[in-house]
Amino acid sequence: MKKDECSKEFIQNSPVCAIYLSREKKVEFANETLLGTFKLSKNSIKGIPLNVFLAKHFTGYFSEQDITKICDNKSKHIIVEADEKYFRIQCFPVNIEGEHLGFVVFFTDITEEERTKKRFAREKAMLNKIIKFIPDMLFAIDKKGKVIVWNRAAEEMTGVKKEEILGKGNYEYAIPIYGKRRPLLIDYALKNKVPEKGMYLSVKKKGDTISGFTDKAKIRGKNAVLWGKASPFYGKNGTVIGAIEIVRDITEMKKMEERLRYLAERDPLTGVFNRRQLAILLEREIERSNRTNTPLTIFYIDIDNMKEINDNFGHAEGDNLLKTIASVFTEGLRKIDIVARIGGDEFVVVLPSAKGKDAVRLIERLRKKLRERLKDKPYDVDFSYGAYEFNPLTPISVEKMLTESDTKMYKMKKSKKQNTK
Repeated sequence: MKKDECSKEFIQNSPVCAIYLSREKKVEFANETLLGTFKLSKNSIKGIPLNVFLAKHFTGYFSEQDITKICDNKSKHIIVEADEKYFRIQCFPVNIEGEHLGFVVFFTDITEEERTKKRFAREKAMLNKIIKFIPDMLFAIDKKGKVIVWNRAAEEMTGVKKEEILGKGNYEYAIPIYGKRRPLLIDYALKNKVPEKGMYLSVKKKGDTISGFTDKAKIRGKNAVLWGKASPFYGKNGTVIGAIEIVRDITEMKKMEERLRYLAERDPLTGVFNRRQLAILLEREIERSNRTNTPLTIFYIDIDNMKEINDNFGHAEGDNLLKTIASVFTEGLRKIDIVARIGGDEFVVVLPSAKGKDAVRLIERLRKKLRERLKDKPYDVDFSYGAYEFNPLTPISVEKMLTESDTKMYKMKKSKKQNTK
């Protein structure tokens, strides 16, 4: 029996695709598994150099150097593809009694393994793209608090490139946001804790996810309002291996909300409260007066001769006059008092904790201040008013209070006209 017969017999009975090479790395024979898998005949491949065989039946280019590399080093291998299948090729020398007889080459089907790897690589590439192009700042840290993800939006928001921040810990990632090292939501999520009082304007914790707002941020030298949301992420055994946070700059949105709230509550010309907000605030004051048994007085005010001023001096002058009147009212009253414009030349003043003569003295003081402020105008400015003093023992609606004080205001206005005749 030839020395290599045992090796050839082993190859022939192997369930794995295999071929036997001569010392010159040419095919001497292939087992039935390989021939059947690739639909080959014995004679069609006999004597062909291994690199030629591979190039003919598999995708890719295979040089003699490739073959030498794997045949001279058993730890080396190459991956080949044919008909959407993948094989790992490993080459082992056949040495018997110190004599080198040839090589055995095994083709191990690793199709599922390669497909899984390629699918994982595609998914990883897609995930990286998603992370990169998420419009909000996104970053992640490992369990030691070192940055492992820093997306493009994070770079654009903070001005810090990922190459400058990846791998850094000790709250380094807080510096471009707050100008100093301090824990962020991501750190509290990592430790499953809630931020200390004062760290954020508001914080919510649901499960292991923490979200919150802050107005203490300073991005690129500018004050900013930020919203953030952070969660831990877990390894295969269920232990926390890091945390991730999304940060959104909502500064402009907050400014818009404040502007919309202002427009919803305020008179656009004078800046004092409008009729809708007056009703809300007056209901609140009535409730407070009922609860604390304290006085509450409202004044319905109408500017005298407003039509004549508009007709003789123009509506622009009339608008400026209304602004001045609102300013005098606001400056001349207490912080707890409420001023609202409810019509063209009609205002309502609400005086909590004031009644009777005290309330009237406040309003008369406003009349004096207004005349002093406008003494250089080519027309006289005054107003008429009607008061309604709320009694906690006598329930009344907001509209009824306004109607009662409006009626008294007209009586005063009528009386003033009669006295001027």
